[in-house]
Amino acid sequence: MKPITQRFAWVGLVVALALVGTVAVTPAQAGTPSTFIGWGLNGIALATVPVGVTGDTPLSAGFAHMLALKSDGTVVGWGSNGSGQTTVPAGLSGVTAIAAGYAYSLALKSDGNVVGWGDNGFGQTTVPAGLNGVTAIAAGVQHSLAVKSDGTVVAWGWNGLGQTTVPAGLSGVTAVAAGWSQSLALKSDGTVVAWGSYLYGGPNVLAGLSGVTAIVASWQQSLALKSDGTVAAWGWTCDARTTVPVGLRGVTAIAAGLAHALALKSDGTVAAWGRATSPFCPNRRGQMNVPAGLSGVTAIYAGGDFSLAFGVIAAADGVPPVVTAPADVTAEATSPAGAIGTYPNATATDNIGVTSGPTCLPASGSQFALGPTTVTCTAKDAAGNTGTATFTITVKDTIAPAVICAAADGLWHATDVSIACTATDGGSGLANPADASFSLSTSVPNGTETANASTGSRQVCDNASNCTTAGPIAGNKVDKKAPLAAPAQSPAANGAGLNKADVTVTWNWSDGGSGVDPAACTTSSTSTGEGTITLTATCTDKTGNTGSASYTVKVDKTTPVAYNEFDPATKDVVVNGRDGGSGVASVSCTTAPVKWSDGDDDKDEPGTHHLSDDKGKDDEKAKAELRTCTVTDVAGNTTVLVEKVKKAGNEVKAIMLTVQYNGGAVIALPKNGKKFEWSTTKTGSLKELEQKLTIGQGAGRQNVEAKYEAEKNKTTIEKELPKPETKVTLPGLVLLRLVTDGSGLKIEY
Repeated sequence: MKPITQRFAWVGLVVALALVGTVAVTPAQAGTPSTFIGWGLNGIALATVPVGVTGDTPLSAGFAHMLALKSDGTVVGWGSNGSGQTTVPAGLSGVTAIAAGYAYSLALKSDGNVVGWGDNGFGQTTVPAGLNGVTAIAAGVQHSLAVKSDGTVVAWGWNGLGQTTVPAGLSGVTAVAAGWSQSLALKSDGTVVAWGSYLYGGPNVLAGLSGVTAIVASWQQSLALKSDGTVAAWGWTCDARTTVPVGLRGVTAIAAGLAHALALKSDGTVAAWGRATSPFCPNRRGQMNVPAGLSGVTAIYAGGDFSLAFGVIAAADGVPPVVTAPADVTAEATSPAGAIGTYPNATATDNIGVTSGPTCLPASGSQFALGPTTVTCTAKDAAGNTGTATFTITVKDTIAPAVICAAADGLWHATDVSIACTATDGGSGLANPADASFSLSTSVPNGTETANASTGSRQVCDNASNCTTAGPIAGNKVDKKAPLAAPAQSPAANGAGLNKADVTVTWNWSDGGSGVDPAACTTSSTSTGEGTITLTATCTDKTGNTGSASYTVKVDKTTPVAYNEFDPATKDVVVNGRDGGSGVASVSCTTAPVKWSDGDDDKDEPGTHHLSDDKGKDDEKAKAELRTCTVTDVAGNTTVLVEKVKKAGNEVKAIMLTVQYNGGAVIALPKNGKKFEWSTTKTGSLKELEQKLTIGQGAGRQNVEAKYEAEKNKTTIEKELPKPETKVTLPGLVLLRLVTDGSGLKIEY
């Protein structure tokens, strides 16, 4: 469908729709109760309203059709139905407002949702997804508007002239109106905002317009009713449609059609104006010809080229027969085709006499299809006035479809469970043939497990809208979760998270669903080697879900190295340690007095200097310390070094006696010795330092000497044994170390 983009497009459609219509009025007897009175194109036909529609019933006029909102919240439509605009969706109820557009219809429900039907060539009946909280609606030529409870506006449908482009920030809206090329919004402060095409002045709201209580938008004109009872109009000014009659006051309601406008005055009379003399679409349908004698009007409506009012006409002769239809009938369906309907005769009365009828169609005894069927009864009087009445025969199928579904099988499943169902209906038949056989499935999230999963549900309806809900079916066992490990290590790590021995990890698998398969699960793992070690394991449950786990341990099984060296600050021998694994945590020493015995000196080893020459001459010179030093790494490995140290003046001797690793056997170290002699400056700093270290004896003997000279800032190191002799000079102070090496010793610098 192409958009209506020129002023003649709607005019052409008027001719096409002119199936019934005369420039006449619905006759009424003076003094009779108010009724619907129509004039213009199809005005008489549209004034014949459905049963139950009264002057108090809210109506909405489209181009060539009408809608009525009944007191029970349902909607009825009549008039042109070329696009299905009067075919109200089945089951529509709870309606609080209606809007009739060019060839489509809208309904606002009490839950704030909007329903549309009829022509949808530009999406005007496709309500935007998620739209709710609506309080007011409007239907135009090919676009729709809705006011939300927060006072904002939503628009959809044809936007060729910007009529659905709502102005940014628009709020505080209480009502909307939709025409062809323009949209209007009435704000709570009584002002009007308009948008759309400027071609015919649509958005050009009259300057200073305020105090507005109602708005109307039609083909190319816009109207506003003010609180003082006057009317403002703007839009296309090439003819009289926007020229409000001079002196028009006391207006309580307004309406607008294709090219004309109506105003209901407080005295119950109606004023009409528009393009009566325009060459493009004059008043040829009589839509502006308010019937003479029309008064007591309480409601007005304007469509394409027709007008409608609820009131009375003072006329001498024109009272139609009063037809009394039978009461509504309800019958139970006897087959998918419906049922035979019977009803009593209708009756009719008339002030001048009934000349024919009443006749009702469809006739009593006819086959009536499922659902409601309107039976229309008519009668004529001698003046040719026709009276009608309607009632409804409703054939119902009150028995819902029968649904049978299998039960949960009680077994564990690795995937979602589907349960087969069948449905049958012996009455009107299934509305959806696919409901004859279907499945209901669980929807258990991945990574979870449950022994009571429920399937979804499905509503199965017959053609009479009787429905049965299948499901949900509970008790299904679905396991989509892999086993979980709760690893525990032995032995436990120390406070630094380290172990000094191999670690065994027990994985402790658990599964809250189908249970673990012991044959497919790693029970325990043991580390080997040293460093940061990651152990991994897997476990499969009885439905095939496989879980994996990892556990990291830090293992340092190597004891630290202990060594002693001269400390220039304290002028003593100190024990230190190093560890290439977890690192040294602490070095602690205890001392005990001990004598330096004759065997502690050897004339060929350091320690044979004047200290040994003094043995026996002075007991004080034989005094020494037995030092027990423990080097501990972060993992808890220990090296215990026992040495004997003798100090005298500017000389220190030391002998490493034993070493013990991790509380194991005490290892006697090979014969060794260490001797330090030094001299200092007046300030106490080192001037010279001689270091002599020996390991072993005989052919395997090692002998290294070093001399530091502060003045030259160098250290000369000589290795005498083993042969060949070597000599090296290094800058600065270089200290010789006697280092533990398993059950032996070695010299480092």
